[in-house]
Amino acid sequence: MEVFIIGGILFLLLLLIILGVICSKKKMKRELLKIEEADNNIDLYLENKRSLFGKISKTLKDIEDISSIKKISFEEVDHFRMHEILEDYHGKLKKILTEEEELLQDKKLQDLVSEINENNCNLYGSIKFYNDSVDHYLSLKSKFPTKLIKLFCGFKKFDTYEIKTSKKVILN
Repeated sequence: MEVFIIGGILFLLLLLIILGVICSKKKMKRELLKIEEADNNIDLYLENKRSLFGKISKTLKDIEDISSIKKISFEEVDHFRMHEILEDYHGKLKKILTEEEELLQDKKLQDLVSEINENNCNLYGSIKFYNDSVDHYLSLKSKFPTKLIKLFCGFKKFDTYEIKTSKKVILN
């Protein structure tokens, strides 16, 4: 009789662990989908930002700091590096526009700067969503039921984007 009680308790514990692992696996799949969606959105916004800087470099072809963006081969860099490069050019553009205010008299340039600002807001939102999803995924990875079978689940490793919190990053 005691053997059946102990066996029943062990069976119940095993069942609870299996159910916990299944639920954790589903949560992790959901987070992976969120990460993939955010990564796709980041890709779209980075491509859009790159094309907008291409248009700005045509408009400001006399300014070497901005026109040098044409020389960069973005096919060879990953999203993280592409984001860093475009942020660098965004800083250069902001510096140029604050030093030479007469450039903002050009309506076409004003529209392009406005598009870049709007694109940046969307890009930063996607990056925040991506980073939050990666953090949640990593926290799920370290919780109890999943931690037991870490070797068999095939977890992925994700890097996060660095988000600058300075108000100087976004062009107004």
